[in-house]
Amino acid sequence: MRLTFQTQARIAVPARLVLAGGRGWLDLAVRFGLLERRGQAPVLIDAGWPERGPGEGLALGIYRALLRPRLDPAKSLAQVLNGRQPGALLLTHLHADHLGPARSLGVPIHAPAPALERARRHPWRALRHGVMAGLLPDAVIDLAGDAPLPFGLGRGRDVLGDGSVFSVPLPGHADGHTGLLFPIFDPPVLYAADVQWVWPAIAEDRPPRGPARVVYDDARAAMESLAKVRAFAAMGGRVVLCHDPDPVPDFTT
Repeated sequence: MRLTFQTQARIAVPARLVLAGGRGWLDLAVRFGLLERRGQAPVLIDAGWPERGPGEGLALGIYRALLRPRLDPAKSLAQVLNGRQPGALLLTHLHADHLGPARSLGVPIHAPAPALERARRHPWRALRHGVMAGLLPDAVIDLAGDAPLPFGLGRGRDVLGDGSVFSVPLPGHADGHTGLLFPIFDPPVLYAADVQWVWPAIAEDRPPRGPARVVYDDARAAMESLAKVRAFAAMGGRVVLCHDPDPVPDFTT
């Protein structure tokens, strides 16, 4: 079994926006992952930045203009899949830079279903939190579950039914924000998505202050999730974030 993460794009931001006391600029990553299991179709972990298209809509155009992502054509979803059809897509949350072409992939999508329902009922509120109706999938399989998780991570679901990946509730950053635990690797890997943008914010307890906190769906829950992820790392687990600039190794078993 192999788990890889591809840096599809880079976004330059002032460090102080994502790290308390940060100086200068950081080149944040935008990642998606791929879980490959022998004899089975690959599973997508998020779907990355939505590539430009004629029907992308005003909101996504403004989002793109504000963040100015620098996409790497060699790491596009199509290039990484290289003609393979995914067996499923696991979406940690519904922000535009994680949805990519989710609507058009034609595969089962596992995602926070209540968050999708709320986004559909309240599209303008959702838009204020970076969720764009035009990118949302039509239907999803809910990631939530009641299976007890190790490392004090709460309760989640055996997403693929084979013990390879479990959903982990990590609320705060976005409505329904969910991490993914891969206990099959040594050490176990937690894809904590956007629980924070950069690892020092977690390891050194330096979450951003000021404007960056405005984007939280629930600031208090975000700090509790940060503490949960830091405790997991202290027990020997490996944490992967979507946007941290540092490279992520491949994981195999």
